[in-house]
Amino acid sequence: MVVAGSWNSGKSTLINAFLCERWMPTNVKRETVTVNCIRDGEHQHLKVIFHDGRVVHENYQKADDVHQKIQDFGLRQRENIQRIDVCYPGHPFLKWCAIIDTPGLDFSKEDSIVSQPLIDEADVLLWVMHVEGPRSQDHQALKTFRRRNSDSRILAVINYADTVDDSEYEEALQDKRERLSEVADAIFLVSAKNDLEKKGNDRGFKELRDYLNEQILPAYGMLNQRRPTRFALDLLGYISIFSQRLDDYFNRDAERLYQFNGYAIQWLKSNS
Repeated sequence: MVVAGSWNSGKSTLINAFLCERWMPTNVKRETVTVNCIRDGEHQHLKVIFHDGRVVHENYQKADDVHQKIQDFGLRQRENIQRIDVCYPGHPFLKWCAIIDTPGLDFSKEDSIVSQPLIDEADVLLWVMHVEGPRSQDHQALKTFRRRNSDSRILAVINYADTVDDSEYEEALQDKRERLSEVADAIFLVSAKNDLEKKGNDRGFKELRDYLNEQILPAYGMLNQRRPTRFALDLLGYISIFSQRLDDYFNRDAERLYQFNGYAIQWLKSNS
């Protein structure tokens, strides 16, 4: 699940609210400068993956350690980092689905280059916007994603609902739904800040959380069961190419080639 959108739309705060702790660094200034992947793991640690293949492991004790380490690595070595994995054991959603926090697409060309490939491969896209949106750029980004990923879910999340008067909340939500219904599967008006501070009591965020738990988790579980992993797909591709090259060796003996393919598929099943 990729969390994306414009700079300063509250993407990292939204992730913190969802996890109920301040794991990702947030501030009025730009904080997310690296791709951060929050996922399940056997123990609490950070894995910093560099473009040159190096991997650095860092243990952490609490959430404050995590965003301090992310800030430090981003400040010192941002250009060299491919992504930072935050392994967080025990969270029920993370057992099914990793959450990827991306830099804002509209801050710099470098950020867009880093974020766009991850967005393009998302099974679920949470597109976060300021309450003043959506802007034309938001519409264009969501239309492009829909065109490339017809089977993936798009959730449009309008943040900073705390700036909307309670008496105007329903009207504002209806306005966002009318403007985004053609490009998103579901639209939510939330205050990630309020939900984090009040421990899950923001009305819009509760709807988002319920939707994720009721609609996304079951669908993602079935998706994992029916879709081959990237590793399996790669192996199937290698087997197909190898089989074609062996065709001449077997003198185009269909029966012997069929038997070989059967052995290869059995090996794939036992090793994937």
